[in-house]
Amino acid sequence: MPENKHDIFISYSRHDLERVKAIKQDLELATGASCWMDLEGIESGEQFEKVIISAINRSDTMLFMLSKSSMNSEWALDELDFAKKKKKRIVIVHLEEVEQTDRFYFRYHKYDQIKWNDKSQREKLFRDICRWIGKEQESGLGSSKDVTLNERNEDSGFKYFLKNKKGCSITISIVLLLVIAYLPLKNLMFSRNSDSSVHSTIDIESASPTMDDAKCKSVDLGLPSGTLWGDRNLGSKSR
Repeated sequence: MPENKHDIFISYSRHDLERVKAIKQDLELATGASCWMDLEGIESGEQFEKVIISAINRSDTMLFMLSKSSMNSEWALDELDFAKKKKKRIVIVHLEEVEQTDRFYFRYHKYDQIKWNDKSQREKLFRDICRWIGKEQESGLGSSKDVTLNERNEDSGFKYFLKNKKGCSITISIVLLLVIAYLPLKNLMFSRNSDSSVHSTIDIESASPTMDDAKCKSVDLGLPSGTLWGDRNLGSKSR
């Protein structure tokens, strides 16, 4: 970035100073962008006009902090008109719920508008700024690039990891690979068990005598040859 050049010029009303200072800090922390805003508060004089004009010319984007005060501030509106004339990228940031005047809506309703208190819109602004300034928004465990100062400690561990799309994609891919590798192994084990069962059945059947074999075998009872069953009282002693 050239010397003294800024990514973002912040236009606001002096009544919103403290809120806007906190927003500037969040923006710089979340995106790494260089933000410029007037902190002197001298909204008069030729020298001050030169400072403001120079700062807008050296910025690519203007964030106009919309509130009831800024919408009725002639100085803030002059800054907005000058940025419009210079064809700067302009985003209207709603600091609060406020009904836009007919004049303001007529002149600026075509510009992008976001609600700062809406987390999803705020994070989208962070991502857009990162893209505009050519930086990738950092992500992952322990990163603070997609949260404000008040939200840095809300998410941690696995909950934060789930928000990281890249991390989730890697996890899902690993799980799918494990499943794909497990299925052939399971089928192989089942096939081996089935073959073992078949061989066991064959062995048992081959080892078991058939009824015909049992009938064909003779039993030696120790009787003299030619003795009839009716001639002997089996189980009784001879006299």
